[in-house]
Amino acid sequence: MDEVRAFVTTGLGTAALEDDRDRVLDITATTTKDAQRVAGQAVLDKSHAEIEEWLRTRAYPGKSNDDRIAIARLISTGGSATKAAATAALNGTDAARQAFLTSGRYEAEDTDNRVQLAQIISAGGPEVQAAGQIAVSGPRVGVIEFLKRGQYSAARRDVETATHVVRVTGLVQQAAKIAADARTDAANAQKAAAEARKAQEEAARYAQEANTAASQAITYAAQATQSAKDAAASAAKAVQSAQTARNAAASASAAAASAAQSAARAERSAQAAKAAAANAYTSMQSAYASAKAAGKSVAEAQAEADAALNHAIDLRRREEAEEPGDLTQPPADGSLPFRWTNLQNNLLAQANIQASGAECITGTKQFICFGVKTFGGKTMTIGDYLLYPHDRKTFDEELKAEAKQRADLRQDGIRSDIYGLNLLEHESNHSDQWALFPDTKSYLIQYWAACGYSYWKTRDRDEPDYGDYNWLEIWANPYQGNYWEVPAIGSPPPFNVREPVDILVVQDRLLDQLWRELTKKKCYMALWC
Repeated sequence: MDEVRAFVTTGLGTAALEDDRDRVLDITATTTKDAQRVAGQAVLDKSHAEIEEWLRTRAYPGKSNDDRIAIARLISTGGSATKAAATAALNGTDAARQAFLTSGRYEAEDTDNRVQLAQIISAGGPEVQAAGQIAVSGPRVGVIEFLKRGQYSAARRDVETATHVVRVTGLVQQAAKIAADARTDAANAQKAAAEARKAQEEAARYAQEANTAASQAITYAAQATQSAKDAAASAAKAVQSAQTARNAAASASAAAASAAQSAARAERSAQAAKAAAANAYTSMQSAYASAKAAGKSVAEAQAEADAALNHAIDLRRREEAEEPGDLTQPPADGSLPFRWTNLQNNLLAQANIQASGAECITGTKQFICFGVKTFGGKTMTIGDYLLYPHDRKTFDEELKAEAKQRADLRQDGIRSDIYGLNLLEHESNHSDQWALFPDTKSYLIQYWAACGYSYWKTRDRDEPDYGDYNWLEIWANPYQGNYWEVPAIGSPPPFNVREPVDILVVQDRLLDQLWRELTKKKCYMALWC
């Protein structure tokens, strides 16, 4: 009972706050407006009341103008109901425009869609009418699916049926013509026989029958010809309907793929939030139970439980702020991770990939290739391509190990986004470096010279290292690339763990040190300096 009372008095509010923070994070992750993303990120550290207010308004600098532009677009493209509702919102208050864009637009769109659906049913064939009636009685999503794709598939079935009927009719008419021709031939034969017997009246009757059958044959021939033309037209219409249906299906599939990708990201985010919440409350319950077992009072136990919960929430928030996201996924905007000045550099990477028979995927910041033969069997970047010498399974295991190491750093109070291992971020920084050297040879010369300097600086070690003093590796963040290690707990890590590493300062310091080493006087055998 004590735990229930404590949850109702304090835990419930904390849980509601975290739920609303997750909603803000979802918005900042999916919005296409940079200003809204910044505003959402800024409100995360504010009070719960301010977070709730932001979720209601989703305000950011320039939102009023953006809303007006979005509504104006809907007026120009929407149906009559959408135009009317959008015009009213456009002439209303900021709150009215926000309400229209978040809910009203979809209600108006559904009204327009159902009007369009009724028109299609009225003009369509049996298949279209049947499919349309099913959509009418279903939810909003069913109407949208029918308008985007279902109507074209049904229309194609109607055209295919009509084509089949026309073709069968043509065959029947062709058979009737053949029968009429046969009757004509028979009547002409009987007429000739009658003339041979000198039976003039009988011959005249057969001549009349022959003429009648010939006339019917001409009619049937004309009908068969027209049926053939109708069949050809129906076949052409069927081909066009099939192409329209395929185009609609392709468009719907592309939209579905994009939606599925967004849904997958949202699902991963939701699962992560759920797991974090479960861990937080598990920590809280464990701390409470431990305190009670140690003979502490309810108030003391609850204080320790609250501290454990707050610590777990702090770790969750730091994870949200510091984790890079899934960089093995393509860019969310559908683009490719090309840097235009890397075009020549990419040719070298592509030749290596082809020679290795490697397989590649499109990542957020680079193309990622597995099983590439690299110098020394080490991971490397050329242009926009990350060349990984091992298979995908090993790659995924390495990323999991890196995520675990970053989580451990956060537990120790160290910035994981600066000092944690992150292969994909580190290598994408190298792609940015390559882009500064469109001439492939110039970057290679710079890199190997930097490797040589690092080997020279570490020549007294058991194993000299090409990365510790390599200014290009330092520029790409040597912690993420596993060149520099964070000292053990109790020792302050290099630089300030609470601030980003100023790589340019480090680079300037090392270059200055290199210059002093190269220009200082050296004496040889004490004879001359």
